[in-house]
Amino acid sequence: MSEAAVDPSTLCLFDVDGTLTAARKHVTPHMSAFLEKLKTLVGVGVVGGSDLSKIKEQLGDDVIQKMDYVFAENGLVAYKNGQLLCVQSIQAHMGEELLQDFINFCLNYMAKIKLPKKRGTFIEFRNGMLNVSPIGRSCTQEERKEFYELDQKEKIREKFVSILKEEFKGKGLSFSIGRKRLRDLLRPSDHRPRSVQSRGNSTTLPAAFLLMREAAALTVCCIVFTRQRFYLILSSEV
Repeated sequence: MSEAAVDPSTLCLFDVDGTLTAARKHVTPHMSAFLEKLKTLVGVGVVGGSDLSKIKEQLGDDVIQKMDYVFAENGLVAYKNGQLLCVQSIQAHMGEELLQDFINFCLNYMAKIKLPKKRGTFIEFRNGMLNVSPIGRSCTQEERKEFYELDQKEKIREKFVSILKEEFKGKGLSFSIGRKRLRDLLRPSDHRPRSVQSRGNSTTLPAAFLLMREAAALTVCCIVFTRQRFYLILSSEV
C-alpha cells in the first residue's frame, strides 16, 4: 500500500507490557509484523512506564525510528518521528532537598517491610519519575509474581502509597501503583490530564495524552489499545 494511503489524522497508541509484549519480554516477530502493516494505514505509537532503554530492550533499539510516537516513563519522555519531543524532569520539579527527603523516607520505610524475598534496586531514578519497588527491581519474574500475589492479600503497596500521600501532602506530587511490574510511581501532579475521558483502567496512558494534546499531535481522533481494552478519544477531548 502506498504511503499516501496512510491516514495522518488517526493514531493507534499501544501499551507495551501486557499488550505488545509479555511483561519485560521481547516483542514477537508476529507482533512486529503487525505493527509494520498497521503503519501503512495509520499512525502508530507506544507508551510505557519504563524508561526508553527498557522499551528498546523489548521493542528494539530502533523503536523511536520505527514508531511515529514513543512515550516513555508514562509519557514524561516523548519522541515523535524519531526526534525528542519533550522531557519532564522529576529532579527539576522537586528540587534536591525534597528529592532526598523522599528517597530517604522510602528507603527507611521499605527497610521495615518483611517480605519472603528482597533483592536490589529498590529505587530507580528516571527522567520524569522515581520508580520504587519494595521487593527490588532486580528480582526474577517468579519472585515478582510471588510478591504480587502477596501484595494482593496484604496491600503492601497500597498502604505504602497512602503513607506517602500523607507524608508529602501539598508537595505537588502524584503517586500511582503499577500492575504486575510492581511499580510505585512518583511524578509531578500537574501531568494529570484534565479533559481526557476513557473507558477501563490504565496506569500508563494519561501523561502521554496530555503531551499529545499540548503538542497538537492529532486532528481527528486517537484509538488506544491496552491489553483487551480500547479507548476512542475525539479531537475535542485531546
